[in-house]
Amino acid sequence: MKRIFNRFLILTIPLCFIFSSCDLEEHPMSVLSPAGYYQTRKGIESLINGIYNSSRGFENPINPLHKINVFGTDTEQAGGGFDGLAMNWYSATPTDADVRNVWNTAYSLINYCNYATKYIPIAEGLSDEERKVREAEARFFRANAYFHLTMNFGDVHFSLEASEGADTEASRTPVNTIWDEGIYPDLRFAAENLPANPEQFGRLSAWAGKFMLGYVLLSDSRGTATHWNEAAGLYRDIIDNGGFALMSPFEVYKESNDGPGNTEVIFCYHDLPQNLTAGLGGTQNQAHMFYLGSYHTVAGLERSVEYGKAWERFRISTRLINMIDETKDCRFEAWFRDAWRCNLAGGIDYTYRLNGEEHTVRRELGDTIFITPKRAWTKEQIDARPEIKVYNPDDVPVITPSTEGDNIYFQSYRSIYPSLIKYEDTKRPGANDSFGGRDHVLFRLANAYLLASEAYLRAGNRSEALRYFNAIRRNAAWPGKESEMEITEAELDIDMILDERGRELCGEFYRWTDLKRLGKLPERAMLNALVISNGTQWNDKSLLRPIPQEHIDRCTSDYPQNPGY
Repeated sequence: MKRIFNRFLILTIPLCFIFSSCDLEEHPMSVLSPAGYYQTRKGIESLINGIYNSSRGFENPINPLHKINVFGTDTEQAGGGFDGLAMNWYSATPTDADVRNVWNTAYSLINYCNYATKYIPIAEGLSDEERKVREAEARFFRANAYFHLTMNFGDVHFSLEASEGADTEASRTPVNTIWDEGIYPDLRFAAENLPANPEQFGRLSAWAGKFMLGYVLLSDSRGTATHWNEAAGLYRDIIDNGGFALMSPFEVYKESNDGPGNTEVIFCYHDLPQNLTAGLGGTQNQAHMFYLGSYHTVAGLERSVEYGKAWERFRISTRLINMIDETKDCRFEAWFRDAWRCNLAGGIDYTYRLNGEEHTVRRELGDTIFITPKRAWTKEQIDARPEIKVYNPDDVPVITPSTEGDNIYFQSYRSIYPSLIKYEDTKRPGANDSFGGRDHVLFRLANAYLLASEAYLRAGNRSEALRYFNAIRRNAAWPGKESEMEITEAELDIDMILDERGRELCGEFYRWTDLKRLGKLPERAMLNALVISNGTQWNDKSLLRPIPQEHIDRCTSDYPQNPGY
């Protein structure tokens, strides 16, 4: 039986929740009535495990949710893979597949959570404490899905009841109602009832509940000092009492630090043992592919496990890279690859021209083939190292070869650029393997510090805001440069915090939402190089995505489209 979506919800709980990994794609599968099975302890455990796996799929970088939360911003843009250009140029239409897929996967996940909240109270074999924890997990993920829906689409259909039939009527509920009757109650329940120390790494904790609640408070368009002070208190609690500790930029995303030993991770998607036993989850983090430029198209290099499977989907903007002062800030060195060495066992002969003469040089295994320097090399610097291809940043003038037939001078572009390596996965079986085994980190302590700084600043407590802000600046400093990285209280403002969030959280899924919730999306989106090159002018309709036309067409009730679409 084909999995069938109604206007806004998936109709049934598929057997993939119990017996196999669910990839959230439409394909033939059997279905199981929840009556009976989900009134047992085993059934609830399977349902909650399936919710974790579905939420992992919802937020996996291969899912469009990641694209729509980073494209069209000042810090990230589409790479040469030409994927997501409609999001980058704010030209998405109601028939856009990315929009439709985000919508469908969010409502699918919500309905799974609604099943959980329906059956947990009546399931046999659960203790009172277990009921609270499992309900808190389901309500956290439901709140998270509704948060993304409302931030991206505005007023949407809202239901806390499981859909078990072909319901074809839907209505648009105001965002504030969804937040007040759904998101806030769910997250407060999660923060109060999730354990401080879950029995397994990768399960939600009370600290994750508090983190998300704080982020929602800071995202509320009705925000007041009450909201901001509550958020500040939540993040202070996480920082002071959560048992977490900041790690060096060189350590926090190191492959060997995945798992319980990472002291910064507040919540991540990790392969739970019971998921693997039940066949409910595999190692599917594909983030390792998406921020890499196509290095393997340059002679002397081939695709490798070490350098990754480059899909060039996302590119950290040159603007953001220029915001990192590498003389005192270690994050460019820690998180970017800007040099590639020959990985051909037999090496390669490289021919170049200089001052009208042709030269050939042998490049052996391990020799540098090309670099993408953060700061542009001059013609003299490049000519002094003609055996290396230098791709200068794309925001500097192109060096024109002389009439004598000089070497070709390259410029960084959408396929060749400094590559973000936070997610590199060198433990994959082969160079062409897409699935990876890295933890997918959603909440980490450095983010909590920056959100605490924002909350205190907005609440008027500049001294506390500066304290948390400078803690991150010092943590990112090269040894001995800590004081140079600090700023003064007079310098601290929302734009400064946004810039620091860009540097610290590049590639971590927050940018579009950060810009929107702080009222900075129009001005910052217009700094995106691809937006500028496409001649795009800002239109306020872009503060919301179009409602999928598929949803509107299937509704028997009237479901209005967002303005401007």
